[in-house]
Amino acid sequence: MKNKLKIKSRVSYNFFLLGTIFIVACANNEDAVHPQKMPLTEAVYASGNVKAYNQYSVYSSFSGILKSKFVEENDLVSIGQVIAEIDNEQSAYQLDGSEAAFIEAKINTGENSPPLQQLETKIKAPKRFCYTRAVL
Repeated sequence: MKNKLKIKSRVSYNFFLLGTIFIVACANNEDAVHPQKMPLTEAVYASGNVKAYNQYSVYSSFSGILKSKFVEENDLVSIGQVIAEIDNEQSAYQLDGSEAAFIEAKINTGENSPPLQQLETKIKAPKRFCYTRAVL
């Protein structure tokens, strides 16, 4: 019975304490901060880049030496317009070498390709040798 009274008195004390805290917290506080409209007195400094809405960077898909340019910086360009010419003599040499390697690979994969003929000769040579010995 004593325990039940202790528990009830603690619960009553806790409710009283919480009620007091709420009343004190909700009281009219004159030290509150209220926003005011005033002129700007401070500025924020930051670094960055300003970029126009339709500004793009242009890159070449291959390397070479710039032969001539047809537009200047800040000129307006349209889709498909040639803006520069690149001397790509090196790329032309690489293309010729690649085409030659492709043709050689095509020849080497055919039925009468030199590597296949060489392998067939190596396979047939021991058979001829065995057949010649058996006949003698």
